[in-house]
Amino acid sequence: MKHTMIIALLSFVCGSLFSQTALSGEIRPRGEFRYGYKSLPDSTSEFAAFVSQRTRLILEHSGNKFSTCISLQDVRVWGDQKTNVDLPGTYLNQAWVELFITDSLSLKAGRQKISYSDERLLSQTNWNQNGSSHDLLLLKLKYKGWAADFGAGFNQNQENLFGTSYKGVDLFKTLNFLWITRKFGQYEIHLAGIADGYQKENYINTLYMRGTSGAELYYSKEKISAQLRGFYQTGKTKTGSDISAWFAGGYIGYSPVKAFSMQAGGEIFSGNDATDTSNRVHHAFSTLYNSNHRFLGSIDYFGNPETSTKGAGLTDVFLKLKYKAGKKNTVKTEFHYFALQNNYVFKGATIDPFLAYEADLEFSRKINENVTVEAGYSIMLPSESMEVLKGGDKDEIPQWFYVMLTIKPEFL
Repeated sequence: MKHTMIIALLSFVCGSLFSQTALSGEIRPRGEFRYGYKSLPDSTSEFAAFVSQRTRLILEHSGNKFSTCISLQDVRVWGDQKTNVDLPGTYLNQAWVELFITDSLSLKAGRQKISYSDERLLSQTNWNQNGSSHDLLLLKLKYKGWAADFGAGFNQNQENLFGTSYKGVDLFKTLNFLWITRKFGQYEIHLAGIADGYQKENYINTLYMRGTSGAELYYSKEKISAQLRGFYQTGKTKTGSDISAWFAGGYIGYSPVKAFSMQAGGEIFSGNDATDTSNRVHHAFSTLYNSNHRFLGSIDYFGNPETSTKGAGLTDVFLKLKYKAGKKNTVKTEFHYFALQNNYVFKGATIDPFLAYEADLEFSRKINENVTVEAGYSIMLPSESMEVLKGGDKDEIPQWFYVMLTIKPEFL
């Protein structure tokens, strides 16, 4: 018995040395005040106010052979259900295990977040209270400075006895991607290939595949930073139209002192030319599974340039400023110029491509290691063309304000 207790104690100590288990959480209430968020108001519009909240419980374990994460999540608006009614609302945000096959090769399987580069195409969409996660197999390889991730997902909405029909859920049936990165001194290159497929409505055996490929180049040295990227899209849309679309963007950044930095740049998303009535090819670029909130203005008029411009494409020219006041306070401000990339016709005439100016201001303060408070304000000056796309009244100035508290307790 004594030897058994000693062996058990030694096993526990050794296990603790080579593995780690943590139980943490996240509580994130956010109050928002909206007047023209995502859609132009008119003279009859009223101010909207509400509080939403994300609550997560996260169990993580890491060791020398495998690591795993199980995350439960509840998202709600304060007051969206009666206090004496039991409505199910908790669901799996993450549930994955990563097996370390060798020192340079691992396999990750289950419900997981996908986040690459600065999340321009593949994002965990953290601003959204629900976030985003996918059911995938992810093979990760590192070799002599190179890193390559290959992801594969295949979705079904039930356990079928026959066939693989996937209907009733607006999500890809299959997703495959390869993301390769490598650093060369002050440079970092990203190579990406993404293929996603959607089942044709009411046709079990027809799968429309879309391919997106391209590269990103980053440069950083002392006070200067820069980025260039471009992607090309081909294949089929969800409705079967041929795709030939592109995206290009970049910026140059300068930080004269450690506490202050600035970026100036732009992005262009190709679109359809509405004056070319003979064209049957879809030229509007889709940003796939990304988070546009951090790129195309905080007031979120361009959640996906493909649909928010009705296929005409988008041009965004921006200036971003960031100032850190000490270790706890950060102030950010952004200025955007938005315009259509291609022609859009309304009532028989091509509209002016200029859409709007937007200004965003954000302040955050780190109270301590576990608590952060954040506030932001956005205002837009829209044009008549924006009124054509979004409805409403361009003379009713869209505004949006929020306050958010993020608490990340560490239970174990």
